[in-house]
Amino acid sequence: MRIKTALFVIVFGLLVAACQGVPASPTLAALPGSFPAPSDTPAPLAATLPGNTPTEASTVTLALDPVVTPSPTLTATPAPIADFDRLQLISVESNPFGTLVHLSLPGIQQSLTMKLDGKLYNCRVDEKYPDHFFCQGLSKPGVDTALALAFIDPESEAPVYTGSLFILNAWVIPPTPVGYLHTGCAERGKNVSCETECRIAPDGSPCIVSTCTDACGPYFAVHSCPDDMPLPSPSCSAEQWAAMKKQYQIP
Repeated sequence: MRIKTALFVIVFGLLVAACQGVPASPTLAALPGSFPAPSDTPAPLAATLPGNTPTEASTVTLALDPVVTPSPTLTATPAPIADFDRLQLISVESNPFGTLVHLSLPGIQQSLTMKLDGKLYNCRVDEKYPDHFFCQGLSKPGVDTALALAFIDPESEAPVYTGSLFILNAWVIPPTPVGYLHTGCAERGKNVSCETECRIAPDGSPCIVSTCTDACGPYFAVHSCPDDMPLPSPSCSAEQWAAMKKQYQIP
């Protein structure tokens, strides 16, 4: 009887142990000496090294050389030599030294070299005749055509003005015949006045008809319109009028 009771107790104990199950394994958090969980933000290097005590970051200031800003250099603008826009031809005259080209050039006060149609002339001023320029050369310039013109500084050989000059045959003073010296006039080219008309020719180009006198009397005439010019004809515009006056040196 006692043996049966002991076997019953053993069997009952085994059944109770089987019903309780297997105990859970311990987690990493419960293990002693485990490492902390990883973080998205890495720790500073100085903090992880032994013997390093984090301190406030020092501010490093670099000593740079001061920037030197150069002062602006003022370049003086040279004064204009003369008013070349008002340049006018007064006369072309032959003399024992070649050809003298007499010009009106307001403001001119220094000598220059003139290159006219490829030919060279030495130009000078005369204190007795302000704003007049006298250019002496060996060659006689062409007439009734526009000639390439340049004034050159004789020292630097640099051009100071370039343009063109139209010389009418009427401005070329012929040699005075012997016995007719009384017909000469020292006032040639002064007090010039003109009666001028600027018209549009049948081909559409401007043309001019002008008669001019000076202190000596009849000075020169311009007739660039065709002989069969219909009358009346359209007048020139203000721009055409200014261009024709400059071309033919009409005041």
